[in-house]
Amino acid sequence: MIFVYNYGTPLTNAQATALNSFVALATTPPGEHLAKDANGDFVNTPDTGSGGGITTLNTLTATTQTFADVDDTNVTLAINSATSTHTFTLGWTGTLASSRLNANVVQAVSNDTNVTGSIATQTLTLGWTGTLATTRGGLGANLSSLTTNNLAKYNGTNFVDSLIAGTVSGARAIFAGTLTGDRTYTLPDTTGTLVLAASPTFTGTVTVDTLQTSGSSGVALKNSGGTTVLTVGSTNTTNSTFAGAVNFGGAASPSSNDGAALGSTGNQWSDLFLAEGGVINWDNGDVTLTQTGNNLVLAGGEFSFGANTAGFDVTDNGNSGTSDTIDWKLGNKQKSTFTGNCTFTFTAPTKPCSLVLECIQDGTIRTITWPSTVKWSGGVAPTFTGTSGRSDVVTFYYNGSVYYGNSTLNFVNS
Repeated sequence: MIFVYNYGTPLTNAQATALNSFVALATTPPGEHLAKDANGDFVNTPDTGSGGGITTLNTLTATTQTFADVDDTNVTLAINSATSTHTFTLGWTGTLASSRLNANVVQAVSNDTNVTGSIATQTLTLGWTGTLATTRGGLGANLSSLTTNNLAKYNGTNFVDSLIAGTVSGARAIFAGTLTGDRTYTLPDTTGTLVLAASPTFTGTVTVDTLQTSGSSGVALKNSGGTTVLTVGSTNTTNSTFAGAVNFGGAASPSSNDGAALGSTGNQWSDLFLAEGGVINWDNGDVTLTQTGNNLVLAGGEFSFGANTAGFDVTDNGNSGTSDTIDWKLGNKQKSTFTGNCTFTFTAPTKPCSLVLECIQDGTIRTITWPSTVKWSGGVAPTFTGTSGRSDVVTFYYNGSVYYGNSTLNFVNS
């Protein structure tokens, strides 16, 4: 249909109505149609469709619209539709994706009395500080009403130092595993018992007043190689057994005066080693035996042999030759075999004493020259026997400076 408008000639009503309908039709958008309104004019009117539902949504004109709930790494969407109501529910799942981590987001951990924490590169690190809080059953917790079998927990890594407050009779700390030397473990009461189980290993210094075993084999202390060096308190005995040398930094004393023996009838010491100047002291100095150089000095008492004798070795000086030195420090009883006219030299003993010299003859009457410190009875030296194999015995009393001599001659040796 073509409308021709002549300028200056008014349109008839029919022409104007047709023209309005054409303009309206040309400008009707999708999803709408022309319909007369109450005035009889054609206007754009939404299409209602046959079902009466949604005919357009965000310029979508399909009769049926579908909602899809597509989730991503963290955000979830759930859709619930009922009649004309549609409910959209947002949710959260998983760990915050790194793509959503903003550098301006503040990451912080609030510490408490014991637990500490820190965050770095999305990693949370927890730590521990201080003494176990009383609210957690730690130091100061009110457990004083418990009297037996109280436990201090040890999990193989950490040991609760003082779980029990106050003095608790019979309190026990029971643990197993390996205790390292970087912590101090103290029982809270002096009457408690520390019970070791499952072969615990201590590294460092362990200081105790009393070490007691609950088993029958005693307590074994081992060196770093695992060798037992000390066993304390085996079954039905209070004995302690040392497997090696024992070094004392101070005096080793019995628990009471005259209260213990050194060794026993069945287990005797083999040797006693004393340093230069060592002293054996009886009854706090009543009698002492002191080593000085090559001498033993008895002070405060005397040797009593009772029904026994004091024996001496005989020092044999061999053949006399023309000179012979008798060292009386080597023994009180000595002998010399004459092989020539001899000049004697005496080395004095340390203290006054009685001395004996046996002179064995070789068949020739020998001329003997004695030291000037030898003094003979009546001022005359003896003339020895000339018979071969006979012995002449000379005795001396040495008073510290002079040898007083006497002789008994011509003893037959065979």
